[in-house]
Amino acid sequence: MDSPIRVLHVDDDPAFLELAATFLEREGDGVEVVTAASTTEGYDVLERAPIDCIVSDHDMPDRNGIEFLRAVREEYPDLPFILFTGKGSEEVASEAISAGVTDYLQKETGTDQYAILANRIENAVERNRSQRAVTVQKRRLETLVDNVPGVVYRCRNEPGWPMAYLGGECESLTGYPAERIESGDLTWGGDVIHPDDRARVREAVQAAIDAGEPFECSYRIRTADGETKWVWERGRGVPDDDVPDADPGSTGAGPGARAADSGVTGAAADPGVTGADDVADETRFLEGFITDVTDRKEHGRELRRYERRFEAVFDDPNVLVGLLAPDGTVRAINRTALEYVDADPEAIAGEPFAETPWWPDDRREDVREWIETAAAGEYVEYEATHPTDDGATIFVEGTFRPVVDDADDVADVAGAGAADELVTVSDDADGAGDAAETAAREGTDRSGTVTGIVVSAKDVTERRRRERELQRHAERLDELASAVSHDLQSPISAAAGRLDLALETGDLDHVERAAAAVDRVDDLRADIVETLRTGEIVSEREPVRLEEAVESALVAVDPPDTTAVTVEDDVEIEADPDAFARLLENLLRNSIEHGGPDVTVRFARITDGTAGMGSRDGADAPGTGTEVEDEATQRRPDRAGIVYEDDGPGIDPADRDRVFTPGFSTKTDDNGMGMGMASVRQIVAAHGWSIRVGDAEVLDGVRFEIRTDED
Repeated sequence: MDSPIRVLHVDDDPAFLELAATFLEREGDGVEVVTAASTTEGYDVLERAPIDCIVSDHDMPDRNGIEFLRAVREEYPDLPFILFTGKGSEEVASEAISAGVTDYLQKETGTDQYAILANRIENAVERNRSQRAVTVQKRRLETLVDNVPGVVYRCRNEPGWPMAYLGGECESLTGYPAERIESGDLTWGGDVIHPDDRARVREAVQAAIDAGEPFECSYRIRTADGETKWVWERGRGVPDDDVPDADPGSTGAGPGARAADSGVTGAAADPGVTGADDVADETRFLEGFITDVTDRKEHGRELRRYERRFEAVFDDPNVLVGLLAPDGTVRAINRTALEYVDADPEAIAGEPFAETPWWPDDRREDVREWIETAAAGEYVEYEATHPTDDGATIFVEGTFRPVVDDADDVADVAGAGAADELVTVSDDADGAGDAAETAAREGTDRSGTVTGIVVSAKDVTERRRRERELQRHAERLDELASAVSHDLQSPISAAAGRLDLALETGDLDHVERAAAAVDRVDDLRADIVETLRTGEIVSEREPVRLEEAVESALVAVDPPDTTAVTVEDDVEIEADPDAFARLLENLLRNSIEHGGPDVTVRFARITDGTAGMGSRDGADAPGTGTEVEDEATQRRPDRAGIVYEDDGPGIDPADRDRVFTPGFSTKTDDNGMGMGMASVRQIVAAHGWSIRVGDAEVLDGVRFEIRTDED
């Protein structure tokens, strides 16, 4: 025996106890003897220490051996107990057997008796230990069978596959009590397996048996209430001599016999196919395990739906997609993303995503933080710019998404369709497949562990460009609306003023001038409609004579009679007549508002020798007024355009870089909208001209030079 045997020897003869212990330990294999001189002392020893076998005399002063045996059996019913006594009689032996003695041996003279006793002890202990092991194994098996998510079985490998034993959750799986199937009232192959699957299952099972291998198969069953379920089965064939109590008239052994040896594996059959003659004669039984996989099948279908969705995203030529490990190393990149950089897919394998060419240096730390956040199970949205291999920059909007890998329930998501388009940059093909698989499922796995990260981004460069254009267009329209609103004030005010005078004086000349101002309002309205229709501030150009344009502007502005306006040169300009008229009206109105009713205004041509005063250089920014030159700037001869001067207070040099800014006004009251000069600048810029502001040279106020020959 492998482990020692502890023997309790009880006898009222101390010398015999010592002698017997010596010989037993010598004769027995690993026998250790503990002695007691009375049954009371022996029972105390039994309660204090583990004992494998008791050897007891019969005639003792306190209690005899049979009385001691009865006391032991009350607490230790299976403990080996050998009655070793000098009093031999059939009466004692019969009484001992009735009390449950394990063995009976009479004391003799000589030492040979100890070898016999040692042998009896070893045999009794070995039998007891074996029985205990079987009991433990059977209990464990029963516990396993009672708790498996399905059934374990043994059936005959013949038509119908009649079940000899069904354990586990038979009724919850099939709707039938196990007893009905075990009794033959129903057969697994004839009443449980779906009719459309019987032939396929039979072929798979018999092929595996013929090859001497275990079998696995998935198939449908019909439950007692007509429901269809999917089950998975694993089993093997069992020869006759491997099945206890199996004979030609037997349907199988008990539930504890072969189920333990089978390793809990499984199978089933078709009653309509008599294929038993093709099976080796010795394979007459099948044993195995069957479990419900209906939810798993549904999960597989759902996974395939995710697979198709993922493939559509991964293959989308408009989306950049990367598959990352939780630590941020690259597993796979789609072709679209690789088109934006000059990078070798093999060189990117296993590289930190933050260090790849898609990211400029100033964003790499951000990428590491996004990866860390996604690895913690959080969804990250980001906006970024990516450099391209041609030196350009693209704008992207994207996400870092944590993904899951339910390893027990999945088929390969990176199937044939995905694999053809997937650019795998991992040396581990399974790793790329796992990444694709996890990308098909959003979130974290059942244990809450993130197993991968999907990075996806969309190139929004063109959209951003269109948004900027729309924004600029909206700003221009807003500015135009403000300017036109400002420009309408002048003819409306003129018309209102002239009508008041006509009412006061009865002079119809005022009515005519009011009508002219109303006509100008109508012209402005038409101009606004055209601008809104075309989106252009300047419409079709035509030759415009400066003198006529000034006369038209004076009608709209309707200055006081004390205002002096002269046009020294008859200049002809290619311009939009309505827009040019609004430009002149704003200049005139500005002079009257700041110089008073007695202001003097002069128009002239820009000629050779015209001084280059304070400048707004249209070559760089037509009409924007962002820089001002001092009056010592070199003169520019032979430039086409007009000069406008007044004798008002002029414009402070400190304000000249802001005078054309919308909303800027030097008026101290609340009447200034700051849109008159902004409208001038807008019209100048729309024509492609430039305008310069400085001190007047002929008069004493401000001077504007509008150069019309700017490119």
